Amino acid sequence: TQTSYERLSEARTLFGDLTGKVNSIGRLAISHLPKAVSNKFTHLIVAAAWCSMAALRGASNGRARDFLLLKLSEIFCASDGQSIFGHCSGDEVGHGPLNAVLLELSCLLGDVGKDGTAPEWVLGRMQELLDDISVTFGRCDRLRTTPIPLSFGHHGHRCLVGFLLGLPFVLFQVCGAATPFFCSALAFMALGIDESGAQIEQPFCILPLLPLCNAVQAEVEAMQKMLNERQPN
Repeated sequence: TQTSYERLSEARTLFGDLTGKVNSIGRLAISHLPKAVSNKFTHLIVAAAWCSMAALRGASNGRARDFLLLKLSEIFCASDGQSIFGHCSGDEVGHGPLNAVLLELSCLLGDVGKDGTAPEWVLGRMQELLDDISVTFGRCDRLRTTPIPLSFGHHGHRCLVGFLLGLPFVLFQVCGAATPFFCSALAFMALGIDESGAQIEQPFCILPLLPLCNAVQAEVEAMQKMLNERQPN
């Protein structure tokens, strides 16, 4: 159970770090890149957050793919969304869509660097953030693809059940007729904790990734709107 909670905490920290980097690079794009480029860049960086979420859910029944296609169609025109969505592997989303988005973002930065329309330090910092996003996603995917071994969880469950079965013989000398009540209460709490640990072994299946990605999209769009109001032309 302790290991499961540690995985949950690490997953929440990593995905929060990933969304924070998405916000940071979106802010730099909006404030320093030419308007036409920044609009495309912010669309892509928001798509990166959604691609990360869909890949980390790891669903093999097509639900994650359908959800990602819906989100991409809201962000891009049909052709651009399909070009990214086409990198899905089978029923799973996989790394393909996110890698395609990050590659497109790097190409945009390269084009801006050739044109000289943005400061070099900004482009360097944005490329660093793109690299960090890729690394952080890799760490998240490591958590998803390396679950706690089944034998480890089964052995712990068997030990707990054995302890609970032997508990009445020990408590009867102290609790007497109240032994069934105390044993039932202890079993309820102990087995509940064990079940909670089993449910959070796959942290990305229970973390609120949807609200986090919605918040990223809302914040990037709000920054874009603020800049447009300050610079209408």
